[in-house]
Amino acid sequence: MTTRQEQARKTKHHIYRTATSLFATSSYEQVTIRDICKSANISIGGFYHYFDSKMDLLNAGFEMFDEQCREHYQEKTFENNIQAIEFLVQDQSSSINSIGYGAATQIFKSQVTSDDKYILNEERFFYQTLYQHVLQAIEQKELKGDAKTITSEILMITRGIIYDWGLHEGSYDLVEKSLKMVRMVLKYYQ
Repeated sequence: MTTRQEQARKTKHHIYRTATSLFATSSYEQVTIRDICKSANISIGGFYHYFDSKMDLLNAGFEMFDEQCREHYQEKTFENNIQAIEFLVQDQSSSINSIGYGAATQIFKSQVTSDDKYILNEERFFYQTLYQHVLQAIEQKELKGDAKTITSEILMITRGIIYDWGLHEGSYDLVEKSLKMVRMVLKYYQ
């Protein structure tokens, strides 16, 4: 990556982090692009250089999560597929936890109303990696069942926990609860 590309990546992440901090205290609908630009200390043109809209910004957040998850994943080695699945869930929960329940709630809310539900995209790194480990776990007799079904249920459970965590205003440990619930699903399929 060139210096210019790295700077562009950092700027895009800065705009996203600024927006999520605003979404944590005000609703997605109330936060304007002008508000984001003012807080991020960038021009409106600068915003539109990186994002087409606020919705595009939120979808880019999922892409940034996938990028970050890929980096964390590549730094790890796993003894088995179950450990890799748990790592992916933990990384997702940690990432959501880091932006706080207010911003997470706004981001998930936007996905419910969006025509482009990036969170459901099966081509995402997160989905593909999770699915591959579930598939390998079945092939290696760590799990029994259908890989698509198991992957889908893990994702439903983790999204549900994030939603519940938001409803409870972040009052419990999201990472711990996510791992506990996913371990229950995995145990069912063992």
